Amino acid sequence: MRPRSALGVLAALLLVLALAPGAHAAGTAAATFTKPSDWGSGWEGRFTLTNGTDTAINGWRVEFDLPSGTSVGSYWDALLTKNGQRSTFQNREYNAVVPPGGTVTFGFLGNGPGSPQNCTFNGRPCEGGPTDPPGGLGAPGTPTVTGRTDTSLTLAWQAGSGTPAGYRVYEGSDLKATVTGTSATVAGLAKCSTHSYTVKAYDDKGESPASTAVTGTTSGCATGPLPKHFLTGYWHDFVNPAQELKLSQVPDQYDLVAVAFGEATGRSGEVSFRVDPELSTALGGYTDAQFKADIAGLHAKGKKVILSVGGEKGAIRVADGASAQLFADSVSGLMARYGFDGVDIDLENGLNPTYMEQALRALRAKAAPT
Repeated sequence: MRPRSALGVLAALLLVLALAPGAHAAGTAAATFTKPSDWGSGWEGRFTLTNGTDTAINGWRVEFDLPSGTSVGSYWDALLTKNGQRSTFQNREYNAVVPPGGTVTFGFLGNGPGSPQNCTFNGRPCEGGPTDPPGGLGAPGTPTVTGRTDTSLTLAWQAGSGTPAGYRVYEGSDLKATVTGTSATVAGLAKCSTHSYTVKAYDDKGESPASTAVTGTTSGCATGPLPKHFLTGYWHDFVNPAQELKLSQVPDQYDLVAVAFGEATGRSGEVSFRVDPELSTALGGYTDAQFKADIAGLHAKGKKVILSVGGEKGAIRVADGASAQLFADSVSGLMARYGFDGVDIDLENGLNPTYMEQALRALRAKAAPT
């Protein structure tokens, strides 16, 4: 009887171990938030993304809400978009993959007393949960626009987990392309038109979650030389005593609109842009998508829209070769994403002419083909 009892105890022990938290965590992915520093009026926030599955996560997205009175400031090792109090952080090109058993971290500075709420990691609760949908297909990586013509946009993306039969490209709920590889060309588009796409993997059991959306503008916008005499002015992406306007409300007399301002990130030379949340609220909910559509509308009228970098409070620094290249890469990406025709340099806190020239020449080389 003793051997039988010992086996029974061993079986019970194994059952307890199988139900222990560590064993339950296997096969899940989670995003853990911490505050390494807090100085009352603000704090440093950090997310650690942990892949507890046996397949790589290709492309990630962390979304959360902040309570009123709390906002995100500068950030690093991620890309940020905002919609009111909702913040969405996405991977950079260098940290898109979270290997099995691996981790990726990103951080930001918070202003105000609150902390992230309603957090999701690739569409699932941040505290963890099954990462694969039925059929075992993970969301494809964030697409990028790799080519464009007057009537088409070409997209490419990283494969998600699983073994899909192919991929479907959607604009909203409309299916635009079905392919077996990880790139697709959507044709039949209007000249100088802006479109937003998501990608889903599919097999005989269904579709994966959608990728993060990518937005691109076809070529063919008015890009000829400016007239000998033209009127230009700044459109402010912030709230001040002047009247707040949507880009579409800029008077028709203006030939060139400079959007002020592109913002610095945690990496020297890098430029970011999004519609300021306070301005969005003042305009009744002005979104990035509406802003892009307004740029396309101005292009259709023969106007030009450029991104201004700097200003009185601008902290963008281009002081070496690496920051010059990062400036060119980030501004080129914003031009492709929003449809900006170029960049205006308004650095009021110091400028290194040698490396800024290098940055602008690199930007010119990247923008010239389109």
